[in-house]
Amino acid sequence: MRFNPSVILFRYMMLSYLKYFCVVIFIFFAITSMIEYMELVRKFSIGHIGISHKTILELTIFHSISTISSFFPFTAFAGTVLFFSVMHAKLEITVTKVLGLSVWDIAKSLICGGLIIGIIYLTIFDSISVFSVNRIEKIETKIKNKNLPDNITVTNKGVWFRDIFKDSSYVIYARSFVAEFNSLSNVRFFKFDINNHFQESIYSEKAYIKDKNWNLFHAKVIDLSGNKKEVTNLFLPTTLSLAKINKMTTNPKSISIWSISKYISMIDKVGLSSIKYKVYLFYQISSIYQMIALTLLATVFGIGYNIRNSRRYIVKVVIALSISFPLHFSNNILIALGENGNIPIW
Repeated sequence: MRFNPSVILFRYMMLSYLKYFCVVIFIFFAITSMIEYMELVRKFSIGHIGISHKTILELTIFHSISTISSFFPFTAFAGTVLFFSVMHAKLEITVTKVLGLSVWDIAKSLICGGLIIGIIYLTIFDSISVFSVNRIEKIETKIKNKNLPDNITVTNKGVWFRDIFKDSSYVIYARSFVAEFNSLSNVRFFKFDINNHFQESIYSEKAYIKDKNWNLFHAKVIDLSGNKKEVTNLFLPTTLSLAKINKMTTNPKSISIWSISKYISMIDKVGLSSIKYKVYLFYQISSIYQMIALTLLATVFGIGYNIRNSRRYIVKVVIALSISFPLHFSNNILIALGENGNIPIW
């Protein structure tokens, strides 16, 4: 069997990069956990909410996972910087060059490592992050003693949501939304009192929102006794608008990348805006390219090192950081512009 040092060095560089990336993730997780824990303790102590220490730890872990997920591609940059810093300190970069491994070969090993990390992020870490977001919502709902979520529930047959007042509430079902007419079609209103006791149901083919009222045409009202009556024009108070209803849709971060396409189809089918889900889907897919781009950026500034001038290396790392940090977090601006329709989704 022929000995090929290039292949061995390539594999060694890639595995080393993955190792230092994991170190960065662990450091970020530890720092984030400490900050989240102190914030949760402060929050619940100020609110005089008595919850167990176990619940605080659970929320700390889930909040930390969710936070790391939001800047996961940036950790590729930090992992690359740590990789080159340690490799230069051990003179391993110099040794690999002497043995015939070029700068481009080193870059390719890091690109392969970044690709592996990106695939793991989309296939595994994204699901863990989704579980964390949903678990946080469930725990916080339990702490606040909420019986029902305020979000819209979307199905293939329509949507369900709530319109809440001080002394009563409506659970509303609509077959679809007609945004251009600011209306809902095939609507059912189920009225409950302050103690969530059912009072009456109302059916209408069309419901319009105007002047803080639901305007129902040819509505059928059925009380607890089953008595029916028809009302030509029925007005019901509301705290909602179609824009507000659109904002009540599920948080994209609580949907797995494997399920979000199906959810987009359901959202489109009922007439709600799916643009924020499409933007989020493109953002998640592009995270692989972000990791590779930030890795290459760190490689450009970190590959060169002079043992006699370590200060210059530090300056180059700071310059790379000053470029990569705003570059990565400009995603928030792009996402906002995309969700508002000011720029194309792609």
